[in-house]
Amino acid sequence: MREFNKLFHLALHVTDMEKSVEFYEKLGFEKVFSLDLPDGRVWLTYIRVTELQYLELFQIYPDHPMTPRDHISHGENDFFAHLSVLVPDIYETAKHWAAKGVNVVYAPFKPEAIPLEDDSVIRGRYGADKNYICWVVDPDGNWIEVMEEREDSWQKVFEEKNPF
Repeated sequence: MREFNKLFHLALHVTDMEKSVEFYEKLGFEKVFSLDLPDGRVWLTYIRVTELQYLELFQIYPDHPMTPRDHISHGENDFFAHLSVLVPDIYETAKHWAAKGVNVVYAPFKPEAIPLEDDSVIRGRYGADKNYICWVVDPDGNWIEVMEEREDSWQKVFEEKNPF
């Protein structure tokens, strides 16, 4: 059984968001939206590569606790953050993977297993972009974000207004 629809995004850490966005725009990619930290600094920016496939750029702020780089041990030149897959039903996918022994968790910085007795727990979890979200980690420690797109998600709203 294939649980995912497609690779949704690849996340990279960047040292200068403005320069990075400008670079990807020069390649013909399109900035979709940015999300800010509570203190007003840009936290992440979505760049559309193809229809429903993105780059997610995370600005590195070593002094801010919401910087994913602070939660995971990376080497100095390691800018890979995570990859994300899109699934049609996050609850059924999580249950199926858990039955296979995969530890489905809330987030890299909150790695407790999600109780999957009913779907309200996992459907109560969504990311800053408003998609349902959970995480798994591969044997080498690479994080995989699992998302089910909600109708009001930033990506869905953008795609409807800006077809590829």
